Amino acid sequence: MKIYGNGEMLSTLIPGLSAPCAGQGRCGKCRVRAWGELSELTEAEKRVLSAEEIANGWRLACQTKALGEVTVEYEKDTGEVQLDAREKQLAVDAGMEGKGFAIDVGTTTVAVYEVDLATGKILSTHSAMNPQRRFGADVISRIKSSLEGSDLTTPIRESLGEIAKDASAWTVVGNPAMMQLLCGLSVEGISRAPFTPAYTEAICKNGAYVAPLISGFVGADAVAAGIYADMDMPGGTRLLLDVGTNGEMLLSHNGKIGACAAAAGPAFEGAHIEYGMGGTEGAIRKARLLEDGTWELETIGNTAPRGICGSGLIDIAAELVRAEIIDETGRMDEDVLIADGVYLTRKDVREIQLAKAAIAAGIELLAKEMGAKQIETVYLAGGFGSHIDPESALAIGLLPASICKNIVPIGNAAGMGAVEMLLSSSARERAEALARETQYIELSEMKEFQDSFVENMLFE
Repeated sequence: MKIYGNGEMLSTLIPGLSAPCAGQGRCGKCRVRAWGELSELTEAEKRVLSAEEIANGWRLACQTKALGEVTVEYEKDTGEVQLDAREKQLAVDAGMEGKGFAIDVGTTTVAVYEVDLATGKILSTHSAMNPQRRFGADVISRIKSSLEGSDLTTPIRESLGEIAKDASAWTVVGNPAMMQLLCGLSVEGISRAPFTPAYTEAICKNGAYVAPLISGFVGADAVAAGIYADMDMPGGTRLLLDVGTNGEMLLSHNGKIGACAAAAGPAFEGAHIEYGMGGTEGAIRKARLLEDGTWELETIGNTAPRGICGSGLIDIAAELVRAEIIDETGRMDEDVLIADGVYLTRKDVREIQLAKAAIAAGIELLAKEMGAKQIETVYLAGGFGSHIDPESALAIGLLPASICKNIVPIGNAAGMGAVEMLLSSSARERAEALARETQYIELSEMKEFQDSFVENMLFE
């Protein structure tokens, strides 16, 4: 494709391009082939790119400026995600008509459900990369970019406007940062303690319903998932977990709901992993180590392996732990070949440890704070969570085996919760009550967190 620039970075001009390290030139995952009026190679590019790659026109889009007409070749990240969830009968308010759109704005992807408002039937589903991804793979990078003056509101609004331009009604959910950026609100309040969001109560304007937040770290997506999973209804002790960058979780126990967020980082979404990638074609999503030392792999699209996505990363780590190639401290003597040109590195193991320790510690401390000694059911929400092998999650200690028993993947509960709120005023009232009455627990303020985090670093 041809693009035209006046000193802008290629990463800001190329749609659908991931820049997980937020333009630092470290991860090398925004490689493109580019010709034309370009800035000179940076030191970061010389470190990351091989001499052969440079000779063949490869550049890092986050380091290269377009100074005029430029031709680029790149692989677009489609952002395909799981959009379905466990079946549930949804109530539909009488008297509605036209088409509505329920939208889950994730840090990585945007999921859109087109709905017949009169019948509640889902007419179509659509997913795409969040166009803000070029500002970094994680929430912290997005917040930093916004505070430094980058416009993260216009790209997401334009993307959603194009997808849902003929809507009669909208319902939007997402994490606190994504919601505030979508609404054009400052994210300064969630950039530092006490991490106060710019809004918490639902926003209703021009046919749009922006769902409420629980806190600066537990957002409208968690509220929507909680409604869809009936966490506010009577039942046993249940944990709803979205295994993502922010590790949002809700625990329902004895008629009360507690919530917290564990800063797991973007490892399970492919960032900071040497051969990590999102859930796109060629990503290893399931893995089993055979007795002869070779791997049985399943990739997205059933194509040759190009890298490892989150569920595959957990499988691989679990297999290596079982085979004692990774010991309980996380030591691995050398990088392990998984497929032709794809390795799990020793540095990757440390990233896995940090991510899983944060989530496991969050679960343990939330349960303790709520007085729950045993969790009867763990709901794994989100496209990534729904593809995790529960046994692999237990094997690496992502889920504490001592308290987590029945593990149930429930799909994109946040997206379907948005559909439920789109169709039902009762569901919106439940969402607002859940957000208002949930007890938020700030893990960083708990004395026990550091000890629990360190203990959960072990693979045992």
